[in-house]
Amino acid sequence: MRFKLTLQVIPGSNLLPLNYQYELSAWIYKIINLGDASFSSWLHNQGYLAQGKHYKLFTFSRLHIPQFKITQDRLQVISTTISLTLSFYTPISAETFITGLFRQQKFTLGDSQSKVTFEVSNIAAEPLPAFRSKSRFRLVSPVCVSTVKNQDDKRMPLYLSPEDVAFTGIFRQNLLHKYAASPVVPATDKPVFLPESILFKLLSKPASKLVTIKANTPQQTKVRGYLFDFEIEAPATLLEVGYFAGWGEKNSLGFGCGELLI
Repeated sequence: MRFKLTLQVIPGSNLLPLNYQYELSAWIYKIINLGDASFSSWLHNQGYLAQGKHYKLFTFSRLHIPQFKITQDRLQVISTTISLTLSFYTPISAETFITGLFRQQKFTLGDSQSKVTFEVSNIAAEPLPAFRSKSRFRLVSPVCVSTVKNQDDKRMPLYLSPEDVAFTGIFRQNLLHKYAASPVVPATDKPVFLPESILFKLLSKPASKLVTIKANTPQQTKVRGYLFDFEIEAPATLLEVGYFAGWGEKNSLGFGCGELLI
């Protein structure tokens, strides 16, 4: 399921830190917690399991702000109405539940320097796209794909560009693992797909985006993702997983949300 949230900017401060993805993710968990605290806790701490890895199976876009201005590390929100795409790979039966949770919620994003308050004025479920076996997507939040490297006797993440030769293999496996973890299709009914059934083609020059998570805290980390257009040829079931759960890694932190082009 995918939803478009229309947000009204509450009069007052209109300055956001450029790095707001972690705070936006925390708000989404908070709203889910209002509806089902035990599920929210389980999703945050564990999630769906496949191949020893945990997946949340939801993602979201960056805030779509028609008019804005960037000054150093601050984002000035000029528009009074903005939007956000929120996407879950869950059964369609949960649509009414999710819509009711987010409707008319008020929340504040920001840090100790500046904050902006928003109110959800509308939430609308988007129709299920008609996926073709070969479909094109445009990312509306950066895709994160990583491997590990040894640095000073520590294992550190190495974030890959889609132009890197190792990118496609990791991208494929991530998609297959999320498919295996998903409860949408019962395990007894799931066909097995091989990595070779997924063909990835880069369509545009990737733009690197370095995102700070938990900025200005002892837990601060930096994650690199990339924005680009791509074509993927795969079974429609796998395209649904990528579209609704997110492409690549760290989807619940707002990475890997894409729009269907054709």
